[in-house]
Amino acid sequence: MARQFPFSKLFNMDKADGLAEAAFHSVLCTPSMVLVDDDGTVMQSWRCHVPRPTEIANHAA
Repeated sequence: MARQFPFSKLFNMDKADGLAEAAFHSVLCTPSMVLVDDDGTVMQSWRCHVPRPTEIANHAA
């Protein structure tokens, strides 16, 4: 799904930087997705499920 959104970043929860990013955004379960703006402010988040691409696009516009 991330390939559909060129601005996305994926973090591996098996790596230290992925765990740090998850902790910063309070991700406590996977899969989770956090949509942030250029300043790092959370715009929308989906916890414990993967949203439909249309849901992401609606918030990313």
